[in-house]
Amino acid sequence: MDASRINSVAIVMKVLRNQHFWYIALIFGACGSLLYSSFLSFLDAPGVFLRTGLTSYTLENVFFLLPVIYANYIFRSRVGIVVLALTGLTMLPRAIFVSHDPVAAALVSSGVLVTGSVITLSFYLYNRNIAQREYAHATLRNLVDALPVPIFAVNRLHKVTLWNTAIESLTGIRREDILGTDGQWKAFYIEKRPVMADLITDGATGSEIEANYPGISRPSPLIPGAYAAEDFFPALGKTGKWLYFTASPIPGSKGNISGAVETLMDITDRKDAEKAVTESERSYRNLFESALDAIWVHDLKGNITAVNQATSRLTGYPMEDLTNFNVKVFLDEESLLLARQVKKSLMQGRAVTMPYEQTLYKKDGARALCMITTNQITANGSLVAFQNIARDVTEERRLYENLRYYLEQITRAQEEERKRIARELHDSTLQTLIALLHQLEFELNKTNLPIKDAKALWGFHEQLREVVQEVRRFSRDLRPSILDDLGLQPALEWLTQELKNNYAIETRLVVSGEQRRLSPEAEMLLFRIVQEALNNIAKHAQAINAEVSVEFARGRILVEISDDGRGFEVPEEPGDLLRLGKLGLTGLAERAQLLGGTMKITSAPGQGTRIRVEAFA
Repeated sequence: MDASRINSVAIVMKVLRNQHFWYIALIFGACGSLLYSSFLSFLDAPGVFLRTGLTSYTLENVFFLLPVIYANYIFRSRVGIVVLALTGLTMLPRAIFVSHDPVAAALVSSGVLVTGSVITLSFYLYNRNIAQREYAHATLRNLVDALPVPIFAVNRLHKVTLWNTAIESLTGIRREDILGTDGQWKAFYIEKRPVMADLITDGATGSEIEANYPGISRPSPLIPGAYAAEDFFPALGKTGKWLYFTASPIPGSKGNISGAVETLMDITDRKDAEKAVTESERSYRNLFESALDAIWVHDLKGNITAVNQATSRLTGYPMEDLTNFNVKVFLDEESLLLARQVKKSLMQGRAVTMPYEQTLYKKDGARALCMITTNQITANGSLVAFQNIARDVTEERRLYENLRYYLEQITRAQEEERKRIARELHDSTLQTLIALLHQLEFELNKTNLPIKDAKALWGFHEQLREVVQEVRRFSRDLRPSILDDLGLQPALEWLTQELKNNYAIETRLVVSGEQRRLSPEAEMLLFRIVQEALNNIAKHAQAINAEVSVEFARGRILVEISDDGRGFEVPEEPGDLLRLGKLGLTGLAERAQLLGGTMKITSAPGQGTRIRVEAFA
């Protein structure tokens, strides 16, 4: 048995189990009994039927409309058609075969059937209209229920007629608990009061809505008669929620208001974000105002739009005057050119080393050397301004220059003292020792001493020879004459050869570029850097190979000393070398600074060490 037949049987069984089916059958049977009963002849007698112009036959046929109407009302058109067909099958035989006037009887029966057909058609159209309306309402309810936007509606009696899933989730109130009630206020307030939809339903004026939602309500720009507002509802959730809600009137069939629908939006996250932004702006403003560094903002044309008090102290101009100035007011041509280069690089997305050095001119004409960091300010994805943070390093630079001058003087004095001591050792002490050595040799060669005494004196002779060698080496280390006589490269060749001879470390010197003599101070500082680096390799590196490379470039010189020793962890800040006891490396960095250059150390445990010095010479 296929599905359609099973479905038909199920429908039939459902109809048969309905008590109204048996009522219709009973009425139909009664009508049939009347139609075919020969005991109703008294109805043709003069009386009420004659006065109404009806015969008993007409009345008997009209009675058949009762089950037709009942069937259409209870079971709708399908069963109504079946009953109408049975009615025709019941009436027509009587009209054709039993009636004294078959034509008139057929006309009466046909009239009843036509009337029944019209009734059935009317019920069908009515039921179809109801079904379409119910389908539309159900579709609308399902659509509204599926929306993520919380929605509820009230009728003109302020009863809730719609409460979708989203508002269930927002308020925690189930629709079955609130539909048909006027308890919509419970979702938002502790005490009973009208919600926005109630006010719209009552046709409240703008002033009445304002009285209930002071300062937060406004007419909707999209829907006539609708109002919108946003408010905080502490009763929602654990800590309350911010909602944006709009109530719109539902027009009735006669142009009146039959109710209102209210949509809500949870804007708690937006409000929290706005609060965070406000707090951030307040914190930034406080930081901006109280910063010790000068901060100013200028537009793309250089017009200053905002300054802090530190900028006023730096430039000497009042804050109110600065906001009317262009940055050109405290920049000379050279500084302005640098500022334009930085601006161009930032606008083209090129990297700019920050902070950069810039010279500003104060109101009194004094110069201020500043380290400036410039950042872009964008709005809606477009560059609109630049923020500049400037730190006055004039005094720091002056102190640095003074310190550098003192270091230069101390270093020069040290080298002069080294040179004097080396000369004294070579010209005096060493010569005296050599004379003693020669005199001892002479005495040993001409005197016939006992063997025991001779051995003791020859032992003393060897010790004296070693002292001569030590003094000679010490004199060279203090101030190698080869540096003064021949220059940096021969002195470095001598250093690398000494390391190879004395410590068995394979060392080589690589020189590139156009070689030239440097100033005596520069050659001495570079020599001391290489000397100290090689001493560190000899004492600490446990290296097998070492290399010294020197590159002569235009206006500068690069020196690199590397080894394949045990290496070490390089601290993040150069200033930490002294704290870690790396006194030799600290001395290298100081000498590099005296040259106006930089030193970079690259090393790791087990990976050797590389020291790179770049100096302007």
